[in-house]
Order: sequence, then C-alpha cells, then structure tokens
Amino acid sequence: TVDLITDVYMTVRFFNTEGDEGYGKINAILIGLTMLIQLLASYAQNKKSMKHFFQDAICTLIGFKPALDAYRVGSGLDQEDHQTFPPLTEMTFFKGIETVFEA
Repeated sequence: TVDLITDVYMTVRFFNTEGDEGYGKINAILIGLTMLIQLLASYAQNKKSMKHFFQDAICTLIGFKPALDAYRVGSGLDQEDHQTFPPLTEMTFFKGIETVFEA
C-alpha cells in the first residue's frame, strides 16, 4: 500500500511540475500496466473461482497484494483447489512483475 501511495504521489508531483509532465505520463502508464498484468496473473491463478479472483483483484488495486502473498507463503498455506500455482510461485511471479515494470 505504501509503495502504491508513493508511486501515485510522485506521479502527481511530476504532473504538477512544469517540464516534468512527461515523467508523470510515464509513471502513470507504468503503474497502470503493472496493475493490469497483476490482474491478469491473478485471473490465471484463480480462474476456477471468481470469488477468489475478485478478492485478489481488490487486494491488487489497493496495493495490498504483496502483504497477502507474504502472509500466504509465511504461514505455510498449501495450494488450494482453485489455484493454478502454489503460493510461493505466485508471490515470486508477482514480485517479478513489480521489479520489471516499477523499478
């Protein structure tokens, strides 16, 4: 959540700083692209259960997905029937998405 807030804050600052509007556009595109890819990955993970997909989608949109993934891995939760991948694989994939598109 803090990461998303700081990303949005910096994007707004870029848009409000003369000459830096282009950086704001790039930031906004990258945030949107990251969210879209995470939502698609969440759908692939939970396509057997729309209830679980929507729960993960909400967590993604509010920036809480990394904490949710860490909880699932840290607590040793097993792969559920509706999931395509085990929690550790899911967390690794989502971290990779964040690294590629946000870093």
